[in-house]
Amino acid sequence: MVKMDVKFLAQKLIDHDERLERIETKMLTRDEFLTTMDKVMSAIARLDRGRLFQIHRLDRHEQDIAKLKTKVGLTD
Repeated sequence: MVKMDVKFLAQKLIDHDERLERIETKMLTRDEFLTTMDKVMSAIARLDRGRLFQIHRLDRHEQDIAKLKTKVGLTD
């Protein structure tokens, strides 16, 4: 059986505890996570609405251009 160095094992245990504490301090609580996700989803919804308005505006421009082409006699 291999003899383990007690100091080495104790230091490893301390190192692992410190690493775990650092990880825990970086983690969000459940409420913080949900609040952050709500903000992200709101931003995505706002961007989707903006994109929809841009699509409709582009459609109107394309229709206006087609009408103007017809009036001036241009064809595709």
